[in-house]
Formats: sequence, structure tokens, C-alpha cells
Amino acid sequence: MLTYLLSAQAELTNVTNVGPVDSIGYPFDFKFSIQCNCGKFHDKPVEINRFDKFMVTGFRREANFKFKCKECNRERYVTLDKIKPGVITTSNEWCSILRISTLGLRILEFHPDDQFQCQSSLYDRIIQEIDLSEGEWSGYDDKGEGPIAIKNVEWKVELTK
Repeated sequence: MLTYLLSAQAELTNVTNVGPVDSIGYPFDFKFSIQCNCGKFHDKPVEINRFDKFMVTGFRREANFKFKCKECNRERYVTLDKIKPGVITTSNEWCSILRISTLGLRILEFHPDDQFQCQSSLYDRIIQEIDLSEGEWSGYDDKGEGPIAIKNVEWKVELTK
């Protein structure tokens, strides 16, 4: 079993606590490029959310993603664990977002392709429906009367020991 850590950093302007909108009512679809241990790259990124549950064949546990490789015909699994706080809190500092455990496959890249949220530091409120797929987002906080922005977002998926 391999364990990865999804981390992020960004330049924050008048915002904090940038992270995925992830709840039972609105599960975040974490999108990853994957490779089976047999060497086969999956054609398209796969979407995994923390609330999907699949039984791991031959074990008494669940996984959040179950995948059967077309090349080797083996089942592969992924389990996602949220890390506290799981958000970008400080500008230009790497923050851990998610722990990813895999059985039989490798996580190659994260694609930020779902809804994010942040907290305005101008007027204490949560701002949702943020799209970070282009690596940045900006707006204006009407209540706080000032610009807000998330820029130069970087993501990394690292194998941990």
C-alpha cells in the first residue's frame, strides 16, 4: 500500500482557509491522473470522493474508489482521508489537504476541477463557488469593501513514507 499527501500553496490577498467544498451534501470530486502498478496509464483522470464506499475484495475494509485495470484485470483501490485543517491558511506556504492511500496504483497528478471556498479576511464570511482550475481566482468583497484573490495556486502529490 502506498500513501500520498496532496498539498497546495498560493498567494492569498485578503482571504484565508482556501479549500475544497467537501461535505456529504456536496462531496468534492478529487480528480487524479493514475497509473496501475502493471505500468498502464489510465486514459482519463478519475474522480474520487470521500463519501463513496466500495468493499475491498478479500479484505474487511472499504475504499473510496475501486478500479479494474483493463491491462492486467486486477482490482485497484484508493482511500481518501481529510487532514485537519485541510485548507491553505497562509500565503506562499505549503499546506496539507488530503492523505491518499492506494493499493495497486500510483497517483500521478491532481486536477483541481471542482468547487472551492475561502474565508474573506475583510468581512468574516465564507465565499463559495470558487474555480481554481486555471490556478487563480479574484473578486471583490462588497461587504468588506476590498479586493480578494487567490493567485499562483500550485498543487503537489508526494509519496510519503
